[in-house]
Amino acid sequence: MKKYLLPEKCNFYKANLHCHSTWSNGKHSPEELKQLYKAQGYSVLSITDHDGFFGHYDLDDEDFITLAGFELEFDSPFGDDFSNCITTHLCAYAKDRDNLYQPGFDPEFRHEKIFWTKDEKTKSLIKPLGKPFKRSHETENVNYVIRTLHENGFIVTYNHPTRSLENYSVYMNYSEIDNLEIYNNACYTDGYDEHNGKVYDDMLRAGRRIFCVAADDNHALITKKNHDMFGGFTMFCAERLTHGDIINAFEKGNFYASTGPEINSLYFEDGEIFVKMAAPVEGIRFVTGNRKTEFCFNHDRTPVSEASFKVDPKSRYVRVEIIDGSKRAYTNAYFTDQLPF
Repeated sequence: MKKYLLPEKCNFYKANLHCHSTWSNGKHSPEELKQLYKAQGYSVLSITDHDGFFGHYDLDDEDFITLAGFELEFDSPFGDDFSNCITTHLCAYAKDRDNLYQPGFDPEFRHEKIFWTKDEKTKSLIKPLGKPFKRSHETENVNYVIRTLHENGFIVTYNHPTRSLENYSVYMNYSEIDNLEIYNNACYTDGYDEHNGKVYDDMLRAGRRIFCVAADDNHALITKKNHDMFGGFTMFCAERLTHGDIINAFEKGNFYASTGPEINSLYFEDGEIFVKMAAPVEGIRFVTGNRKTEFCFNHDRTPVSEASFKVDPKSRYVRVEIIDGSKRAYTNAYFTDQLPF
């Protein structure tokens, strides 16, 4: 029996799910961001400004849509040296297009750094819901916020754990996130090794059934050296480019994360997982919940376009990692108890 892990009949839509505009601390306006990303072949953008939840649906057209979202952070005490701060950042995305109410809005948090707070017209667009979130870094508080976001119809992603300085003993306690940011481009260009496959495997091997995304987290002007745009993206597999179809793909895991390589098809049949690429790459790695893994490449170093891997049902899960020089792509994890052996 063949099971398509990415739907067989779908269209691929390129998305940036983490983005900052002039409404918080980014350097491009929402309109400029649309123009820049659309010109690079993106179809989906979520402008996740810091602590301000805004709908930018006026940017939508037949070839481009926005997902309403925002970013929250929780900092440990750091005195006058933020470089020593351990922090948690989350992105929250509204599943319902008509939901523009912001849970836990705190008008005082980082007031001096959030540009929208200086513009009363923009600030008036925020629709607070419930009491403000406590911004302490305690695990119990972060999990409370995640639960509250879920209760109010949001998808939640855990962002850039490397830049956040969070280690295994911290991030393993975030038990209710929906997605891990397996790659963050802004942090990578700032010097952090923000390819987080190891963090993803830590969570998967502990029983978390979560997805992984890649995003830019862009703030800077495109003229900045090593600028932080167009480096990480999430490729959604959906029937149509509508808000409902993209959110449905987001919830079901019908997407993969990438910094460059693109996947044509991914399916499971007769105990094997098969992946076919849109263009040849250096190699294809199969990662599992135990030591039964494999790296498929040609020994003469010629590129490969496809690969397959025999999956052991005892491996708990399998995911695919594409390697092409400095570029990578990551599929979500697929659990063996849900595969048709």
